[in-house]
Amino acid sequence: MFDVNGVPVAVPPPSGYTVNFEHPQRQCVLESYIIAGIGMGVASFFMFQRFYVHYHLRNNLSFDDLLLLIAWAGSITIQALIIHAFKERIMGIHAWEIPYNSFKQFAIIGGYTTSVIYTIPTTLSKVVILLFYRKLESPHIWYRWAVNIVIFVVAASGFSILFSSLFPCQPVAKSWDIDLAEAPGYCIDRKSMYEATAALGVITDFLIILIPIPMVISLRLSLKKRLGLLVIFAVGSATVVTSIVRLALLISLLSDADQTWGGGPVCMWICVEANLLIICASQFTIRHFFAAVLPRRFAGNSIPSIKRSMTPSSGNHELRTFGVSGSSKRYYSRFDETDICTDTIINVQGLPPVEAPPSDVENGSTVAGGIIQTKETVVFYEST
Repeated sequence: MFDVNGVPVAVPPPSGYTVNFEHPQRQCVLESYIIAGIGMGVASFFMFQRFYVHYHLRNNLSFDDLLLLIAWAGSITIQALIIHAFKERIMGIHAWEIPYNSFKQFAIIGGYTTSVIYTIPTTLSKVVILLFYRKLESPHIWYRWAVNIVIFVVAASGFSILFSSLFPCQPVAKSWDIDLAEAPGYCIDRKSMYEATAALGVITDFLIILIPIPMVISLRLSLKKRLGLLVIFAVGSATVVTSIVRLALLISLLSDADQTWGGGPVCMWICVEANLLIICASQFTIRHFFAAVLPRRFAGNSIPSIKRSMTPSSGNHELRTFGVSGSSKRYYSRFDETDICTDTIINVQGLPPVEAPPSDVENGSTVAGGIIQTKETVVFYEST
């Protein structure tokens, strides 16, 4: 403890610095308020539309919806704590301009609580995205193995980090009480833990981006549509950018004694990432939502009320199979649970194949930006 102008502080000011407790220097305060305020609103809307589609349109809430709800609650909580820290002048301010008792609040909120809570939305939102990947019924065995392995890595690392954040010291109170800094006990290397946490976040974000790329490339789609799908998946992993920025800021912050000042930009980027996590995990149903609430603006889009619908389209070729005569049929299937569209082509031997339907409209059903998989069946028949 040090004395500055009769006020006890935890960190002494540098030589020549004029301390001003009434009007201290601040950084990233207004930016954090704006990002957190707008971001929480947008993220909450994305989560709402996902639940609207899954519950109201599909009547099919699942385990990953519960995980997303918990992740959203964690995201809101972490940003509320950050806003509170800025409001109480214990974040984005020089440590030597914070009275000692206020600095103790920073140790509790900024040094302990936020590190515990932030693990929840980062881990669960990534698991939600990976569970979505798992529902994509790819014929490739490696794809299913890759998704399952990354789910395990994300969940296991998240649990390990959460446990380490909860109990970094013995006694546990030593984790946040700076008055116990010299008391008997021990703490893990928290600097290394924070760096490992941020590094694992970057690695898992890259894995989430890479997993669907081979599957999308192998689809029988035009280059333009494949690029569009890759963009959709890339948006789902947009947090890789924020993870890298946060890692760079965190590395420089942990070696600086003035952590309350350097924590300002870190907290600002945490607000960005916390909202992006929810948005990315909820984005895959956004077109279904707008097709339902704004049908005039999204003409041709339909949201089937059952999990799988098959709509036959008219054809010009006569099809006879197994003694049954009739027109050739082209079936367009939508898997609403995974937002995948599967196009099945029945190709009668000796007749021109039926081409895949356009990706915009097919008898009231649309692809709506989903993934298209083309399956072809060859039918042999004999005239009697």
